[in-house]
Formats: sequence, C-alpha cells, structure tokens
Amino acid sequence: MLEYAIIFMENVGPFLLHRKEEAIKLDGYISYIEKFKDTLSNRVKFMIIDLMELRDKKWVSEKINPMTLLPFKESKK
Repeated sequence: MLEYAIIFMENVGPFLLHRKEEAIKLDGYISYIEKFKDTLSNRVKFMIIDLMELRDKKWVSEKINPMTLLPFKESKK
C-alpha cells in the first residue's frame, strides 16, 4: 500500500511545487514515511530514497526523455 502512496507522491509532487501550502504538507508526508525506511523491504526503502532525491531536485526527473531501443542501437554503431 505504501508503494502506491509513493508513486502517487512522485506524480503529484511537480504539480504541488507552485502551491506552497500543499508542498509543505507533501514534505511532511515524505518526512513521516522516511522514519519507517529502515523497517521496510528493500524495494520500498529504495522507492523512498528515490522520492526524497526527486524532491531535492525540485521534482525534475532524469527519466524525462528515455531513449528507445532503436536509437540506442544506432548510437552504438
């Protein structure tokens, strides 16, 4: 269930960046789940770490323009 909440926060975070009050609430939720990071499975633990890093980068993901397989193969030639 926590996995879904983390995915939701990843998707909603960029939209709340301009709304100060909601961004503060989201930061509070992230801080709350961060406390339980050490008691959860590795999968959820790394999801929390990724969420915190995404928040620190102002919700700008490195996965903005992923390369598909065909251009990747052509770039290797």
